[in-house]
Amino acid sequence: MPTAISFFPVGSSVTLQNLVNAAHYNGLCGTVQSGADPQSSRQEVAIDVDGEKKVLAIKPANLRPFNDDVLSMSIKELLSELADYNISTDTMKDKRSLQEAVIAARKDGWRRPTKRKSVLKTPPPPPAAAASAAASSAASDECDIGKFSSGNNSGKKRTASDASDSKPSKKAKVNASDTHQGSLPELALAKKWDESMNVKGYYLSEKLDGMRCLWDGLGNLYSRNHNIIHAPSYFTQALPTGIALDGELFVGRGEFQECMSIVKQTKPDEQDWRRVTFFCFDAPSIAGGFDTRLQAVKDALAANTDTSIARVLPQIECRGKDHLLEEFARVRNQNGEGIVLRKVNVPYRGKRTSDLLKYKEFMDAEATVVGYQDGKGKHSGRMGALICQMLDTVRAEFKVGSGFSDDEREWENTPSIGSTITYRYYELTNDGKPRHPVFVRVRPNE
Repeated sequence: MPTAISFFPVGSSVTLQNLVNAAHYNGLCGTVQSGADPQSSRQEVAIDVDGEKKVLAIKPANLRPFNDDVLSMSIKELLSELADYNISTDTMKDKRSLQEAVIAARKDGWRRPTKRKSVLKTPPPPPAAAASAAASSAASDECDIGKFSSGNNSGKKRTASDASDSKPSKKAKVNASDTHQGSLPELALAKKWDESMNVKGYYLSEKLDGMRCLWDGLGNLYSRNHNIIHAPSYFTQALPTGIALDGELFVGRGEFQECMSIVKQTKPDEQDWRRVTFFCFDAPSIAGGFDTRLQAVKDALAANTDTSIARVLPQIECRGKDHLLEEFARVRNQNGEGIVLRKVNVPYRGKRTSDLLKYKEFMDAEATVVGYQDGKGKHSGRMGALICQMLDTVRAEFKVGSGFSDDEREWENTPSIGSTITYRYYELTNDGKPRHPVFVRVRPNE
């Protein structure tokens, strides 16, 4: 067992506390020590095992991030990470409380998987001829994923006998031995698109409302934060070996909650999982631009005849802003979430970057204020959330806890009982309440 952890920060913007947090987040424990390594100009993270120092990493980027990225995460991303830890969010009323819960979960290591991370095998870049072919055939003419609304997962149904007889694609195995070893990659994260951004040189696809997922090519599925996903054996046996795939576990448009309830199961129900499809859209371990990586995904799944388990997410070349908005309107008309844009001629980068853009629309609505919830923590002594009633025949009550300035949370400035507010939300939940409601303004008296 480790008896101590030594950190050697040398000339870097990464602080000692960043490294301490990252080490704790990665399951390391022991006495923390700091100092400079006289033999190196790089930061090192070393672990002292029975008096013998063993270098754990020479780049802080090799460690999973702690909480430096939490403030930039969307509500959906916060909810997804808390779901990874099996933490209930029922009592969390605003984005701040979700952020605090994520930080606490990372610090305390709640429900951290005990399984060691597997090793990725990284194929070499393809020869020039293959790269040229990939560039010419990477994008299809249609990015429609098919009839997936309301959880209608189309595709051939897989039987138990199919699962036992399944064999990985031969193409997917080709590069399995021509590799170097590394840890699980961080996944690329999208920035929000705005109208000032030029989208020529990007491919676009539908933004699926499911769980982001990494297939390691060795038999394991992981969440965005590298927590194990307990999929049935029939499902993982159908996926190609020797290549890591970045994608989304998806049940159907408008079925986010149902999808999360299935993929979070620690004892997977095979019948439930037959509703889940792994839509693959990138290959983090493949060198080259997105067109090359997309072709590698297509090659890996070429022998897969059961598209109800895994398929390539259709991509089309974006011709510009008008084309993007046309595709967005088409997706929204089919109850889809939005659009994702991927820059073509750049390598895979496991961080939040403008190489990957997302565009989705929130809807506005109005509600009547019927009560308040006291604030906690940072907002103690102030308004924590408004209790509101929808302006429809159902008159469902819900809470709006985000979107307020500090001044608006002061009791003398809060919207009065009976006033009407405008709020923004993404969609309605299964019980008819707005998902991720955000306060916009009080409607003036007319």
